[in-house]
This record gives sequence, C-alpha cells and structure tokens, in this order.
Amino acid sequence: MKKFSLFGLKFMFEVKRSSKNDVELYSTSYALREKIIYLILIMFIIAFSSKIGLLSKNNNYSVGDVVISDIYAPKTIVFNDKSAKEKIIENMIAQSGKEYIYSADAGRIYLETFDEFFDDIYALKNNKDSNVDFKNLEKDTGRRIPDTMVKGLLSLKVPEIMKLQKETRKFLENLYESGIIQEKATIKYRSPFDKKIEKLSNLQKQVVETFAAPNYIYDEDKTKKAIEEKVSQINDQYIEIKAGTLVAKKGEILNERRIKILESCGVYSYKKSLGIMMANLTYLFIISTLFYQIIFNRYKKDILRKSTYRSTVLIIIAFFLTFRFINNDLIYLMPADTALFLLVLLTNTKYGLMMISFMLFFLLPIIDYDLIFLVMNIASMTFGAYLIKKVNTRAALIAVGIQMAVLKVATFGLLSFFSEVETFGAALKSGEIIVSGLVSGMIAIALLPYFEKTFNILTLFKLLELGDLSHPLLKK
Repeated sequence: MKKFSLFGLKFMFEVKRSSKNDVELYSTSYALREKIIYLILIMFIIAFSSKIGLLSKNNNYSVGDVVISDIYAPKTIVFNDKSAKEKIIENMIAQSGKEYIYSADAGRIYLETFDEFFDDIYALKNNKDSNVDFKNLEKDTGRRIPDTMVKGLLSLKVPEIMKLQKETRKFLENLYESGIIQEKATIKYRSPFDKKIEKLSNLQKQVVETFAAPNYIYDEDKTKKAIEEKVSQINDQYIEIKAGTLVAKKGEILNERRIKILESCGVYSYKKSLGIMMANLTYLFIISTLFYQIIFNRYKKDILRKSTYRSTVLIIIAFFLTFRFINNDLIYLMPADTALFLLVLLTNTKYGLMMISFMLFFLLPIIDYDLIFLVMNIASMTFGAYLIKKVNTRAALIAVGIQMAVLKVATFGLLSFFSEVETFGAALKSGEIIVSGLVSGMIAIALLPYFEKTFNILTLFKLLELGDLSHPLLKK
C-alpha cells in the first residue's frame, strides 16, 4: 500500500508487481525504468487519444460522397487553395496575347506582285502579249496562279477587271494593315475580315487568297516564355477559414476541392485516417524511444528523487490535459511557460529544459503538428531557462515571462512571414502570445507554494521567505 499527500489531501493505492526475484525487484535500474515508462505512458496516451476521433463515421468522406450532416470547421485554418490558383492561371493564359514575329515586307511584296499580275492580265486581254508567263510571279510569291482565276478574269470586260482590281487591292491593303496571322500551318484573318472575305464573290475571294500572305508569324517559344513569366508571378492563394464556419452542407456532393478543405480541417477518408493514425503512432514511438534513452542515461538521479519525480508527473498531467481539451485556436494563449518555470524552480535548469522540450515534441499530435508553435516555444524556453537562474524575486519571474513573450512574438512574426500567414490572424496571435507571457509567470508564482509544501521541495523563494527577519522563527 502506497501513501502520499497532495495539496493537503491523503491518497492511498496498492500496486502489485509481477513475480521477480528480489535483486531485480528492488534494483535501482528497475525502479528507474518503471518511472520512465509511467511518464512515457502518460504523454503517449493523452497525445494519441487526440487522434481517436479520426475513425468516427461522421468524420470520413471521399470525392463523390454525399454529406450526411452539416460540417463546421473545428478550428481556424489557413487553406492553400490550389484550385483557385489554377483557375487564375487558366484565365490569365486565355487572356494573354500571343507573341508574333511581324514582317513589314510581306504586304509590300505581295501587293507589288498583285499589280504585276493585273498588268499581265491587261496585256492578255488586249492581245498585246499572248505569251505571258506567270512562273516568275509564282516564284516571287511561292504561290501557284490558278488557271481558273486567270480564265475568270479574262472573261470579264476591262472596266469590270479594273473595278475588281481596285476593290480587291483595297481589301488586301486593309487585310495587311489588320494583320494576317499564321499559326503553324493555319492562316487566320482578324476580325472583321474573317467574315467579310466570305461575302466576296468567288473570283474576288480567289484573288485575295492568292495574294494574301501572313505578315504575323506565331512565335511559340516567345509566347511560352511570356506565359511562364506571368505564371511565376502568381502567388499561392491562401484563404482563412475561421473556426465554426460551415465548410460542407448536408446533402452536398463533395468534389476534390471541397475534400481538400475538409482534410485541412481534419476530416478525412477512412484510408487516410488510418494512415494518419499509423503515422502518429510511429512518431510517438520514436519520441518515446529517444525520451527513454536520454532520461535513463543522463537524468537517473532526478527521476529517482521522489519529490522531483512526483512534481514532474503532476506538471506533465496538467500540461497535457490542458492542451488536450482546449480548442487549437487558443494554443497561443495558453501559459505553456508555466510548466518550464515550475520544472526549473522545483528541480534544476538542465532537467527542466530537457523535460519541457520533450513535452513539446509529445504535444505535436494534439496541436496538429503546428511547427511554428514548436519552434517558437523551444527557442524562447531555451532562452528563458537560463534567465530563471538570475531570478530572486517573484516580480523578476513575471519579467522573465514578458521577455520570453517578446522573443516568441519576434520568432512567430519571422516564421509567419515566410509561411505567408494571414496578416490579421498573425497580429491576433501575437497579442495572445503577449498575454500568455504575462499570465505564465503569475500562475507559476501562485502554484509554486503548493508544490513546495506538497512535495517538500526547498526552492529559492522558500529560502528567501525563511530568511525574512519578520519570520516568527527568526524573531524567536
């Protein structure tokens, strides 16, 4: 039967050991292993319990499923909306102009050839030269002069030919001015000439098409580079979804984008839920192994000291249960530094810093692996652990909490900048960090006397109180 007192209350419980020989049963190593395993189990079970809800039927969906009840965001998240970015890119590509190589000579050369062609037609019409050869014209233009077009023109009277020449030449001039586009093997006319050409007579159309050469050649490489440059300037599209926001309505059929939002909020498919649970188990086993090895090899005396061990257990339980049952939106407001202050003041700096570091790593599954929170706290607590050495008054402890809060805000601001956290949300969390720093020292001061009395630990503050000249014992 084991007995111990806690905050003025007496507790008794009985622990039956498995059959071991006396040498093993009462050895220091056995007791040390047992104590370390208890610490690991406390942190492991509380951390892993935060992921049990992943297997809930109402918490698992896949693409094409119908939502069976309204789903609200359980926490505030910043969602990287890749679909929105892809849509912006699609619209940008659709609206982007294509790059062309402009040939100023094309229109001039073909119009000169056009005039030469009609001079030859007039010569044939007037029987001045019956041996007109169009091969030179064909060589200059790279186009064959159709016999049907020549016969059609010769069948007209001279005034009719002159009228057709005048109309088609004017049409070609406007066509070249507007731009004749070539994209690979296709030739296109810009609006409104793409429709006007259809209204021409067959003979006019034949003449225009013979002497209409592209003066804008599509430059595929230049176009791709221009589009790539514009795409590179489009940033990721982040949207903040506040806790309590309706993210999926009852009866809604889920598409891929909606599924990604649900996953960011912690709603997954069964397959992914199982994968996440296995990943969490693996992570916790790795951290547990490291914790066991470091404690067993470097902190034997601290763990075997009853007062240190019992105070550590109580701090760990309070720390993890607090974070386990609060909304993750409030983690930056939680006075996490209180655990560091108590551990360092009740034990020693190295032990306290090591213990709080592992507590933060075990905490990651509960806070959904918020790495900004982890890095920020490890940096500030490493700094704060050594500041506490110089603390000799309760007011100084509060000052350390404020100094740590300032460092946290600076670290958080820097990490948020590179993580592209929404500005208003970052400012709000910075305010919460400052409040947390103020409160942490106050709570530590309030709880410290109870730990001192319950576990009979002599701290610096207790010594200062005993050295007070107004103390009854010193007066006597």
